[in-house]
Amino acid sequence: SSLWTLDFALCERAAATAIELAGDTAPTAAALAHGLLSRRHSFGGDLGATTRHARAAADLARRFQPSARSVPMFYAGLGLMWLDPGLALDVLHQGLRLAEQQGLSWSQPVYYQGLASAAFDHGRWDDALVYYDTGRRVSEELTELGEPSIDAFMGIVHLWRGDDATAAAILDAALLEMQQPYARQGSLLYVSWLIAHLRAHAGATGEAGAMVLEAFELADGFGAANAAVVMAPDGVEWSDRTDLDRMIRVTERVEALARLGAAPAQQAAAWRCRAVVDERPHLVIDAVEVLDGTGRERHLPQTCLSGARWLGAVLSNTSPAITSTSTRSATS
Repeated sequence: SSLWTLDFALCERAAATAIELAGDTAPTAAALAHGLLSRRHSFGGDLGATTRHARAAADLARRFQPSARSVPMFYAGLGLMWLDPGLALDVLHQGLRLAEQQGLSWSQPVYYQGLASAAFDHGRWDDALVYYDTGRRVSEELTELGEPSIDAFMGIVHLWRGDDATAAAILDAALLEMQQPYARQGSLLYVSWLIAHLRAHAGATGEAGAMVLEAFELADGFGAANAAVVMAPDGVEWSDRTDLDRMIRVTERVEALARLGAAPAQQAAAWRCRAVVDERPHLVIDAVEVLDGTGRERHLPQTCLSGARWLGAVLSNTSPAITSTSTRSATS
């Protein structure tokens, strides 16, 4: 519970204690603790620690199947998404199979949410939508709450594919879910991202950019800036240059996260931000190159589009304003 209430210090202490006490006698507790630590370090941006704990959680879950009750494979899969979305999908599939074998119907929607998120990052959007729909159907059968952050990701997919009405409908449903008593308030970060995309699509790019920068700053204030690191370039690129000081502050935080985690997606985000604030479009080429071959196919076309916009702006001597229409065209 300390992880989801964003009390990261308590989460780290409790998880470390659980691992120490568990030893070899309580693999379920140890697997869950490693999984939670993986998620915690992912929020903070230390992706080396994230990956180590993710692999430990997955290994324990494979060797001691009862530990699947604590959904460690879910946390392991999320932890592996940063460096290898394809492997993350494999681990999440393994976790889903374990849950099905053990009759853990309550945990299956969780795995489908993880699969939808991993497929979203991997650029496998048809698969993401199938996982999403399946997870929602199972959740409704079990009368479980949905996950608004996954709703937001799928809304962005529909928006980029030109289905604005479905994206808006998904946003309405996500906002309704956020009003429920036990909704995960951290999901508001990604719901805000969807709102910003819809506003940018409507032409209010400056307003959209300010919203994303504010969301990033809020996450940073809770020690979870890395949860918003891939959103930050949208905020910087959309924002008006009258907000340059704020754009620079966010860029510097993204660069700090890139130095800490050293993941291609973090580095690409940092270069995209720096390209805007320093007006150095060639940095986007570096961002494209660092992402190429990493499996994060969602970020690669978006980054290519950013470079194309900059090139067009240089040739026409205008500001590289971003629109969802051009995003959809480039992604297609």
